[in-house]
Parts: sequence; structure tokens; C-alpha cells
Amino acid sequence: MNASKEGSRSIDNDVVSIISGFIYHDIAGGNDLMKVKGNWNNNYSKGEIEWLGKTDEEKLEAIEKGMKDIGEKLKEAKKKWID
Repeated sequence: MNASKEGSRSIDNDVVSIISGFIYHDIAGGNDLMKVKGNWNNNYSKGEIEWLGKTDEEKLEAIEKGMKDIGEKLKEAKKKWID
């Protein structure tokens, strides 16, 4: 297992590769003949899965809508407490 070149794999994969490689090679004194079998599991909420399924344009629209909604809530709060 090697870390990816220029971030071609996920950061999670790279971190596991770097840490396990350090432990195996530098601490345990292992060599490059080791064979590894692993299972990778990512857990995502429904909202995270929906977000990952959006296009960049859809994400931008959602962010802009959220910013607009926050702005409106701030205006309402200002009217209530300041005006």
C-alpha cells in the first residue's frame, strides 16, 4: 500500500497507507513482500449521500439558497430586536 501520487486517491486511503506503512516497515521491520487484504467501509448519512450525488451546479445553488435564507433570518431578527 502506497500513498497516492498528487492526491489521486481519497485522503482516508492515504492516511491509512502512511500509518500502516510506518508501523510495518519502520517499527516491525517488515519488507515489501507483505500481502494485505482489507475491507474498507465508509458510513454516510442520507444527507451526505444526497449531497455527494449533486452536481457542482446543484451544490452551488443549494449554498446560495442557504446564504439567502440566513440573510432573511438575520433581517427578521434585526427588525425584532433593533428596529
